[in-house]
Amino acid sequence: MKMNRRQFLAAGALIAIGGHAAETSHRLIDCQSHLFCEEIVKLMEKRKTDPVVFIKDGVRVVKMGERRRR
Repeated sequence: MKMNRRQFLAAGALIAIGGHAAETSHRLIDCQSHLFCEEIVKLMEKRKTDPVVFIKDGVRVVKMGERRRR
């Protein structure tokens, strides 16, 4: 099944928040190896446990365990 960009981003957001949909239930996105879309970053800014996003020196940083990434 081919997805357009909007469908891909929506599927990624669903996976990130632990949701699922019939058309995306068999897909996983390894966010440690890929860029984060704005919607996922905003969700991670609200989290209290990893993965979380915080701002340091005016730059957004993703924290996943011991790893930090701009």
